This record gives sequence, structure tokens and C-alpha cells, in this order.
Amino acid sequence: YPPPGFLNHVIHTHIHDLSSDGQTHWPLSQGVITLHDFIVLLKQSDYGGTYNLELRPERWNHVKDVKTGIFESISILANII
Repeated sequence: YPPPGFLNHVIHTHIHDLSSDGQTHWPLSQGVITLHDFIVLLKQSDYGGTYNLELRPERWNHVKDVKTGIFESISILANII
């Protein structure tokens, strides 16, 4: 986990999950990233910026419906925040 000194200087986020082989910008429904823990750490550091959901559907549209992946990701992020 990032140290408090780093967390105190975060000004924006780029939130996405990883595929099973480590490819970035997958929907949050993969569950690879411990997103809940990171959001809690940001909140504890009084983060007041935007939580940017950054997805690349062309990387995962062969395994998940794009609309479903996007809406699941929004729901997951909203429920954590």
C-alpha cells in the first residue's frame, strides 16, 4: 500500500481493474485490484478529488459485454465511495 506521504499528495485517480494476466483498464468486476482498501486509504487522507473510472473496452469486449462491464464498474465504485 502507498505510504501516507504519498496519499496526502494524490490529486486525481485513474481507476480500473486488471485482467488475470495483468492487462490494465479492465472493468472493476474482475476483483484483482483491492479497490476498497485503496479508496478507504484515500478517504482517510482527506482526498477530495475525482474518482476517474478509466476503462478500455476494446481490451475486454471479447469476454464481457461492454455495457455490462461499464455499468458494473460504476456500481462497484459508487458502492465503495
